[in-house]
Parts: sequence; structure tokens; C-alpha cells
Amino acid sequence: MKNNLFKRVIAAVLALMLAIGMLGMISCSNEPADDKSDGDSAQSGETPSGSDNTDPAVDEDVPDTDDLPADLNYGGYEFRIATRERNFFHSNWITDDFDGSRINDAIYDRQCAVEERLGISFVENLVEQTEPIRVAMIAGSDDYDMINARCSDSWSYAEQDLYVPVSELTYIDLEKSYWDDNLNAAMTVGGQMYFATGASNITGYDLTHALLFNKEMISDYGLTVPYDLVHDGAWTIEEFAMMAEAVTSDSEGSEDEMVYGFLSQPKQILPGFWIAAGMLSIEKNEEDIPEFTLPGNEAFVELFDLAYEITYDNGSWFVNQSRANEDPVLVDMFQADRGLFYDASCFYIENLRNMETDFGILPYPKYDEAQDDYYSRIEGCEMTGVPVTVADKERTSAVLEALASLSATTVEPAYYDIVLKSQAARDNDSSEMLDIIFANRVFDLGDTIWCDTLRDGVFETMFMQDDRNLSSKLESVTPVLESKIEESVAAFADTQ
Repeated sequence: MKNNLFKRVIAAVLALMLAIGMLGMISCSNEPADDKSDGDSAQSGETPSGSDNTDPAVDEDVPDTDDLPADLNYGGYEFRIATRERNFFHSNWITDDFDGSRINDAIYDRQCAVEERLGISFVENLVEQTEPIRVAMIAGSDDYDMINARCSDSWSYAEQDLYVPVSELTYIDLEKSYWDDNLNAAMTVGGQMYFATGASNITGYDLTHALLFNKEMISDYGLTVPYDLVHDGAWTIEEFAMMAEAVTSDSEGSEDEMVYGFLSQPKQILPGFWIAAGMLSIEKNEEDIPEFTLPGNEAFVELFDLAYEITYDNGSWFVNQSRANEDPVLVDMFQADRGLFYDASCFYIENLRNMETDFGILPYPKYDEAQDDYYSRIEGCEMTGVPVTVADKERTSAVLEALASLSATTVEPAYYDIVLKSQAARDNDSSEMLDIIFANRVFDLGDTIWCDTLRDGVFETMFMQDDRNLSSKLESVTPVLESKIEESVAAFADTQ
């Protein structure tokens, strides 16, 4: 986000207010519940082992405020939200009350403040799938004011003219720092956009990937501390491969005792490395038109071959066939000191708060030292769309703008500064690594919007089967993917 949005002076102040429930006392009639402890240190405010128990790092930037008219009041209007619910990201936008957990209480503060400010009340319907909602929109039913759906589904709804273009949402001001200009740019086609994501939508934060590493194993094997390599610009795939191979057990050992250099699900490996190497499977041309650029990309071929070498060929990857969003086997192995590096989304870092062995957080490695920056992958996110059936688009735009603006001082600091940096991260170095990770997050359309066609449709299956016949796979998928891109370009252009 602009100007390193996550670190703000006001964010630290409001984060402290959140901890004692002051914002909720100001904006809502409900009294905050007592802080509940259920053994969840990331939720109860306890400091995990190794944390320095200091306030989150902040700088002197102050979040933008919105420019909504002060006299907006919608007379108690019931603002209706539909949200796809999943257990691998924070789904809900609305919550019933305080429960003592940081994110929940921040969400409650935000909704109360928006309700009071705009004279509305929120109601949210959590659904397993949004397909019935799509059918209702086609039939012209005005059931919801905003919809949170899987990114690929939302994209499809936009292609079907079921979402209002952002340009028609009067009060949305994408120049404000609480909107994510980097991610929003990835979601446009020919300059047209249907989705504006920012501080109010934390699913893109949840699904940002990092590498976790076992600090004791680094010490026991006499390996270079990865933090130092990152700071020196020398954290590369070569260094990663050397460390992973160094700790991998001899294949003659007991399978239950084997130690591996790298723990990851098959579908995460290739996109994690190609994005970290500064590559995209689908790039935008000068006209902001997506293009499938992997065919003929020799640098990608080299990266593809290298990924197999440092996983299959040196035996450092624990070979699994898991297609789930989280594999409990990998979690157990990492917690049992049977893996040096472990791929994890930020959402799941919290799940390791009770791990006895200290672990650190890293960005994925560069391709080589000549690469300027570290790049981190966003596996996807839920996209918020405004149905074309909404009777008052201006009202909806005001609510979305207020949600984004207030999230920058409530939900975002609660998530990033408190839960991730002060509770999940176990040392100051990991906190710095998170800043590096979030400074250059990448949303690759082939890994997100068209993941069913490319990432999961091609690369996940190839990796699970140790299939290295890249040229034939790219040749077969190219016409399919190019057809999908052409459909999007035509559909988005029709609305301009």
C-alpha cells in the first residue's frame, strides 16, 4: 500500500484503544466483554515465547481520512452483505459483539462506527457458495448491497455484467492510502475495474505467503542465519537449496523420523518460486491487457527446472499429494522439528503460536543477488463486488469508502501490528521480514483468477507427478487460457 500503510502512529494509538475496548464504548451501546483467554495467545493478548513484548513498529505517516459529506444519513437502512465463508482466511465483515480477540473486536469497532456515522445497520449472510446469489442477480433480484466472493467467481460475475464498475461508485477515492493501489492495478483490464481492495478486506493479507524456518536447526547445522542473508540481499534460491539439502536425512532412516529441508503443498511450490523470482505467468501490456507470457520464456524454463532440482532431485522436499488449503501432516512435521523451511500463508502462522521450538519468518528467496527486491505471493483474495441490482449505488459507495477508511485505523493495525507482528512473530527480525514481505506483494492472474486453468490445472498436477514436460503442457493450455483472457477483455470493454 501507499507509504507503507501498515505502520502508522495513529495505528499504534488505536491499537491500544482496541485492546481496552474504548472505540466500541464510544461508537456502540454494547459494553465490551471481558478479555477471554482460551489458550490462544494470538487471540488473548498473551506474548508468545521469544517475543520482546513491545509495541508494533510505527512511522510518522498518518492514514488518510475520507472525504465523505458530514451530513450523510441513510435513516436506519439495513445494509446487506453476502460473504463466502471459509476456514483458511478471515471471512466475516460483521460480528455480533466483542469477544476479547483482536481482529474480532476491531471488526466490531469498525462496523459500529460506520453504522453510527451513516445511519445504517449491517446484516451479513455467510454462505458456502455464491452461485445461488449469481443466479438471483441474473433474475434481477436486489438481495444484497455488496458481495464477497472467491476472486475467480467475482471476476466471472464482472464479465457477466453483474457488478457495477468502480468508476460508477461515486464516493470511492482510489487515491486514498487505505486503498491498495498495487493490488487494484492487477485487477484491471484495459483500465476498467470492478473491484477495489484495501484496508477493509484482509483476505489478501491472510493469503500472502511466507517461508517459516526452524531457528534451532539453523544453529545445530551451523548454517548462516537467513535474516542476515535477507538484509545483505543475498537470500537466494541457491542459498535456500543448500540449506534444505544440508538438513535432509539420509533416505535409509525411518520414515517417521526423517527430516526434510522443505515442507510445502505441491500447488504452492512453483508459483511461490516464480513470483519470488520476479516473474508473472500473465503480464499486462501497455494497454493494460493481460497476456499469457510463459510460452517462450527461457528464464521461466530455467526456474521451472531449478524448482524440480531443489525439491525432487536433492530429496529435500517431503513429497505429498495434498490438495487441501492446509495440510495437518506438514504442520505436525514442522512443529516436531522435521522440517527446516515451511511454506505458510499469514493466516496459518497464528496456528504455530504454541510450537515449542523457535521459528522465524522469511520472504521467499530471490532468483539471484542481481535481483533488486524480494517479492511475495498473494495466493488469492475474496473480491468485493457491488451488484448491478442495487437500487442506490451512491449509498453503497459511501459505505464501502467509510469501511475502507476506518479499517486503516482499526482492523488493519489489529491484524498486522498486533496479531502478526507482535504476537505471531517471535522476534524483531521476523517483524522486519514481514515488512519486507508486505512491501512487494504480487497478485498473478494465472495463480489467482485463472488458477483452475493454470496453477491447479497444470502446475499442481505436474508437480505431484514429477512431470517435467513443460513445453507440451504449455502448448496444450495456451489456447484455453488465451480464450479466457479474450473473453475477459471483451467483457470488460463492453462496460466502458
